[in-house]
Amino acid sequence: MSTQSQIKTEAQKNLEVLKKHLTGVILPAWMERGWDETHGGFCEKLEGDGKPVDVGFRRLHATTRQLFVFSEWSRLWNQADCTRLAHKTYDYLMKCYWDQKSEGWVAKVDTQGNPSDYNHELYGTAFVIFALARYGKIFSNKKAIETAHQTMSMVQKHMKHPAKGFFTATDRDWKGLSNDIDQNPHMHLFEALQALNAAGPTDESIALENSLAEIMATVFYDKQAGVVREHFDNTGKSHAEKGHVVEAGHQFEWYWLAQGASNKPYQKTLAPLVGKMYEWGVKYGIDQVNGGVYDVNHIDGHVTQSTKRIWPTTEFIRAAACRWKKEGDEQALVQMNQQLEVLNKSFMSPQGWNEALDEKMKPIRSDMPVTTSYHMTTCYLDSVAMLGHDL
Repeated sequence: MSTQSQIKTEAQKNLEVLKKHLTGVILPAWMERGWDETHGGFCEKLEGDGKPVDVGFRRLHATTRQLFVFSEWSRLWNQADCTRLAHKTYDYLMKCYWDQKSEGWVAKVDTQGNPSDYNHELYGTAFVIFALARYGKIFSNKKAIETAHQTMSMVQKHMKHPAKGFFTATDRDWKGLSNDIDQNPHMHLFEALQALNAAGPTDESIALENSLAEIMATVFYDKQAGVVREHFDNTGKSHAEKGHVVEAGHQFEWYWLAQGASNKPYQKTLAPLVGKMYEWGVKYGIDQVNGGVYDVNHIDGHVTQSTKRIWPTTEFIRAAACRWKKEGDEQALVQMNQQLEVLNKSFMSPQGWNEALDEKMKPIRSDMPVTTSYHMTTCYLDSVAMLGHDL
């Protein structure tokens, strides 16, 4: 039987395999073919053979995720092209996505960098705060951090939902497009506030981070089931038609955000909640036979979508690493290493990665979306940090 020390060593080796693939295949693909040297900006996806695909638009959260990715790898890899692309992505973001009229960030631009969707989305705006905070801290760019704070204040001023939290999206004039409330963009806003408060906290940003933790615990968390639901109505109650939807990947993501942080006032409250969420995700979300994490479950646990995108597996890996580090859960270390092997062997490909697999772990998509590099980067960075392995 393998000892805990042996399993940890195996996991560290598997993380090195992941790093080698990221720095040897995936990042070079985006550096060499993903950036549009004519108009600027990253394409939305690469085909399976690595060729860029022009889909006619570039989403705000896709651009900001790449800003985060290349900022982090500039720090870790010390590669000149990463640094160059981080700065170019920052310039592109500031030039193309800011709408002076509404004083907000547009949801999409076209291939030439002109606004094509003037709506304001909480999801994309959260990633503006997140990416600018990380970029600003890594490169000591005070303007980036100031802009992140201004964006946070803009969300507070214009996007507050009358019931709880924030609108998922508004039009250009800040009118909510739907009164329904969604969990996912709030989770990423919480993530963004953690990054912002690590870069340069203010009373307002600290208060908002704590408020989002409270919303998670009192609105999104289902005490009876021990999970976070995805969709809510205009009063903050579980949505009549979509309220049963549960994503295991988000249970793991919340676990990391709550337990991976240090010295936060909300941790005592969230710890037992996210612990139950983690356990639910392991029980119902992980395919114990074939590997990987199912895309969607019903709140009663049964699988409603047995396909497996790559991101839920990356979220489980860093959550399990955190579970082992913070709670001494040896089984979490074992399962982390098992899913790392699944990630490296089933999801990675010679040209990059397989974005989605069927239940039997066969690829069902040939394209590689630009947004996935963020998940692979956080998986690597945070897991390494938990295992105490040199970056």
